[in-house]
Amino acid sequence: MKKLTALLAAVMVISLFVSALTVAPAALDSGDWEIVNHSSGTPANVKIEKTAANGIRLSHEGHYPASNAGLLYKNPLNLKDGITLNVTIETSAEGSGDAWYGFWLLNKPLYFDYANKNGGKGLVLLCRPGGAHQWHVIDDSGFHMLSTDYGADDKDYYEAGVTVEYEIKNIDGALAVVVDGALVEEEKLNDILKFFENDEAYIGFSMSQTELEYQSFVINSLNGEAPASTGDAIPMESGSSTTPETTVDPDAPDWNDPDLKSFTLIDFTKPEVVGSLTSNDCKLSYDEVEGALKVEVTGPDPYVNIPMKKAWYFDGDTFCIVKMDYKTDYEGEGTFYYTTKEVPSMEICSLQIDIEATEGAYKTFEMDMQESSYWTGEIRNFRIDPAVEGEEGQVFYFKNINFEVWEDDNPQPETKPETTDAATEADTDAKTEAATDAKTDAATKAPETNGSKENPSNENKGVPVFVWVIIGVVAAAAIAAVIVIVTKKKK
Repeated sequence: MKKLTALLAAVMVISLFVSALTVAPAALDSGDWEIVNHSSGTPANVKIEKTAANGIRLSHEGHYPASNAGLLYKNPLNLKDGITLNVTIETSAEGSGDAWYGFWLLNKPLYFDYANKNGGKGLVLLCRPGGAHQWHVIDDSGFHMLSTDYGADDKDYYEAGVTVEYEIKNIDGALAVVVDGALVEEEKLNDILKFFENDEAYIGFSMSQTELEYQSFVINSLNGEAPASTGDAIPMESGSSTTPETTVDPDAPDWNDPDLKSFTLIDFTKPEVVGSLTSNDCKLSYDEVEGALKVEVTGPDPYVNIPMKKAWYFDGDTFCIVKMDYKTDYEGEGTFYYTTKEVPSMEICSLQIDIEATEGAYKTFEMDMQESSYWTGEIRNFRIDPAVEGEEGQVFYFKNINFEVWEDDNPQPETKPETTDAATEADTDAKTEAATDAKTDAATKAPETNGSKENPSNENKGVPVFVWVIIGVVAAAAIAAVIVIVTKKKK
């Protein structure tokens, strides 16, 4: 295997060098590039501009939860000729959990996150904080992570100022993927070659917009040439493969309605809704017999993203009870992931859930999301991982995910008991007699004060100290109980 690795790397480097000497690359005009956006969440306002050296800078300002965006080169490139890419990272992701930059090679000019729904297949790279290169394959069943490769051991690939060279080529049926001269040893990468007819591939570039307030990286060259070497600056009006929706959503709940007690976040009984979903390590389909979403697990990390546009952002403090109708033979643990306005990271915001086998019938799962301490403020993203340890062959059916306002199941009515006239008179007589006795007793036991109140504490000397201690303890316990009830409110 080591000999094969060395041979592939040597052959690729030599062939790319020869190609550079013999073939002059065609000019990469600015008009051949297209802005691409994720269609869910806040519109991804990625900024595209030419650098002084005619490279292309991708950047954004501000958080855009559930969004990412990028740039697509609309003309096909040839894997037999080889594809070289040089990029510079301009933003450090230190302290971030889910920021990334990356590129993809697909068999069609599509945005990668929706590729497999439109016949798109290929290879995707996401480089995350810490320098991890996560390689994925998109096929008919979805989006699958193959491996994590760090390239050079002493290089942080998400450090500001770092420049990276990527090389990809089909060499005699083996796909050689090289990062800074180091071959990525992943045999499954060869499986994607069958997706590219005539070895033609489309390349695109993306970055996350979920965590960093500002993020940027520069595409310095593509196949040895500045990517925007000719033409004007790339206009934002050039269109996009997936145009973000900016109009008001008429289906969104009226959050200003004081009587709104519940809403359906997503209705899986609608085929068009199922068709809009994205996932990882699972195949999604609409089951007509069940009238529900069918999730067939294909890998170890299955999850289903729940699209949330801006009009659907909701108050987690108000709507914290989640209900989900599902059916499965699986027995084990799953996870809900989410993001909030204050904490836009799914790496942090999650809640483990217990999935029970439903024995052929549908079961309603119910849980208070505030068991997760980060569930507060504006909720902006949601995801379900049906199995923490996914195994091929696991099947789940889902009909909906609903959220409700928490309400006390046993409220105590503040009503006074009915009394008869006789009872009222008897009670009044008893109170009068008790008050008279108390005054007489107090007058008998009261100490002399000589008409002075210079020492008011002496007024209570007739009451034993232990009585006041007991009263103080009871009062403190009552106050503590009230505080617990107010802060806990529904536990």
